Amino acid sequence: MLVLENLSYHINGKALLDGVSLELAAGEVLALVGPNGAGKSTLLRLLGGEWQPSQGTITFLGRPLSRYRRQELARLRGVMAQRAELAFEFTAQEVVMMGRYPHQGWSTSNTDRQIVEAALTRTEAWHLRERLFATLSGGEAARVTLARVLAQQPRLFLLDEPTAALDLRHQQLVMMIARELAAEGRGVLVVLHDINLAAQYADRVGIVHDGRLAVLGDPWKVLAASNIEAAFDLPVLVQPHPAHAGPLIVPLAPTR
Repeated sequence: MLVLENLSYHINGKALLDGVSLELAAGEVLALVGPNGAGKSTLLRLLGGEWQPSQGTITFLGRPLSRYRRQELARLRGVMAQRAELAFEFTAQEVVMMGRYPHQGWSTSNTDRQIVEAALTRTEAWHLRERLFATLSGGEAARVTLARVLAQQPRLFLLDEPTAALDLRHQQLVMMIARELAAEGRGVLVVLHDINLAAQYADRVGIVHDGRLAVLGDPWKVLAASNIEAAFDLPVLVQPHPAHAGPLIVPLAPTR
């Protein structure tokens, strides 16, 4: 579904991303983890078309990303950024309806309204529909923003730290939705700070460090103590999780 080859992004002589290559298949959840400033969000901005790569190629569904028209791409690829800010007073429901714009004609149909209701319900945000988006808490806004991307019904989901502002229940809910999307045959590329969520829900995990993709593969292979310690400069204990097949990562006190 998505192929990145030698992708780099330089600004003022500094490489924010350097030579990243990876593939994402339909039906897969691929999680990227790494320390702050490692290049994870830069990668998603390149995939979202917000920035253009300094070098390398992005191929989506067999075509270069640059050859898609904006509306065509909006039907196929949905992006959830870290922060969603609106300058106007839209309700939550109106924000989610924006996800239908690439599919709409001149007016909103009953089908559009049903899809928006289903998306808000799926993210447990239907009760927020009449609230002004600007008045929502960080976690509420994140769930509404995810609902907007769900309403878009793309084949590829790019999610940048979708769980960062969420409580424990809704962190699990969002990652369960990511797994459901993969089961529907969609591709999900998600940036996470919580390594244990990556271990629990991702088919593959990549660690991004200093702008490079340091390691990519099965969660047990990638989330080895040596790899985590090298990227985060933090000792960890890695052991089998009692409730699922992935590893459990326990951070230990940092050495000084």
